[in-house]
Amino acid sequence: MKRIAIRNGKFALTFILNLAITGIAAAETYNANSFLPPTHPQGKVLIDYAADVLAATDGRVNFKVYTGGSLMPAREGLQALEQGIAQIGYVAGTYTPNELPLANVLADLAFNTPDMMVAAFAYTEVNLTNPQLQQEWLSKNIVFGIGHSTDSYRFICKGEASNINFLKGKKVRTPGGLWSRFAEYVGAVPVNVPASEMFTGLERGLLDCVNNEVVSLKDRSLWDVANSVNMISLGTYSSGTGFSYNKKFWQSLDDKTRVILLKNAAVALARMQSESYQSNSVARSEAEKKGISFFDPGTALITAVEKFRAKDLETLLTKGRYGVSDPAPVVDAYLAAVKRWTALLSGVDYADFDALKKLSENKLFGVVDVSSYGMAK
Repeated sequence: MKRIAIRNGKFALTFILNLAITGIAAAETYNANSFLPPTHPQGKVLIDYAADVLAATDGRVNFKVYTGGSLMPAREGLQALEQGIAQIGYVAGTYTPNELPLANVLADLAFNTPDMMVAAFAYTEVNLTNPQLQQEWLSKNIVFGIGHSTDSYRFICKGEASNINFLKGKKVRTPGGLWSRFAEYVGAVPVNVPASEMFTGLERGLLDCVNNEVVSLKDRSLWDVANSVNMISLGTYSSGTGFSYNKKFWQSLDDKTRVILLKNAAVALARMQSESYQSNSVARSEAEKKGISFFDPGTALITAVEKFRAKDLETLLTKGRYGVSDPAPVVDAYLAAVKRWTALLSGVDYADFDALKKLSENKLFGVVDVSSYGMAK
C-alpha cells in the first residue's frame, strides 16, 4: 500500500493506491535489446512479446524494444543484460565463449541437431531444467528465458558454390567455434564477424561466403551481394538465448507477474520458431526468382560434414573445451532432450503455431515453478 498526496492550491487530496497486485511499484518502461532486425523472426519476437506482456499486465510492464543493435550491438548482448542496461534481451552465446562456456559446449553440438524445431525446444528444456546451465546464466546476472534455433546454416557465396572444391581458400564468415573449425577442415579461411557485417563483407570482397540460414538472403538483403547457396546442412545455431531476463529485474517481480512472463514466453517460442520455419521457405522461393542459384551439397561435402561431426564430438567429450574439463553431463542432458523432442515433434506441422504453442505450454513452461526458478542469489 502507498499513500500519495496531491495538492492543488488550498486543497489536498489523499489517495490510497494498492500497488501490491504485481509486485511492481508502478507502471514502468524497461529496455529490451536485440541486434537482429525487426524483419527477422528472432528480432520480431521481442516486439510481439512486449505487446503480449503489456496487455497481460494491464500496462504495468512495458518493454521498449531496441532492434538492429540500436541499444547494444551483437557482441555486447550479454553485457547489456548482465549490467542491467536491458532487462530482457537476446544473447548470442558464441560471441562470448569465455563467459558462457557451457552454452558454447551446446553450440558445438549443432551438427547433431539439424532439425530447427527439435533444437529450439530441446535447448529451451535443458536450460530451464539443468542446474549447471542455470547456474552459468545466474552467475552473469541472467535468468534464462527461451531458447531459439535458426534453420540449418548453409554456405551463401559470391560465385557458384557448387561443390566442396569451391570452398578451398575462400574467406567464410562464421559465428565462431564449431563453424570456424569446419571451415578450416574443408580448406576455407574462417572470419569471425557479427551477422550485421555479412552484407558489407560480401559487398567489399572481404568475404567470399557466409555461414547463415537462407532467410538472411531476404532479411539482410544478401541476395544483392551473393550469387549462390550450397544447401549443405551445417547444423542449427541455437547458442545463447532467444531472450532472457536481467536477474535483478526478474527477482523484483512477484510470482503472479513471473507467471505472466513465462506464459507469454511459451507463446513467444512457438510463434518465433513457426515464423522462422516459414520465412526460410518463402525466402528461398523469392531468392530463386531473383536469380540466386541453389546447389545440392554433393557427396563429398556431405561426407566431410559427417566425418567432421564425429571427430569434433569425440574431441569435445575426451578433451573438453572452453575450460569445461568434463562436458559429458551437459552434453548427455542435451542429447536426451533432443531425443525426447524428436519424438514429441514427430508428425507435427512446423507451420502449425497452435500445435507448437500447446507443446511449449504443456511440456516446457507449464512445469516451471516460478517461486523458485531464477531466484538463487
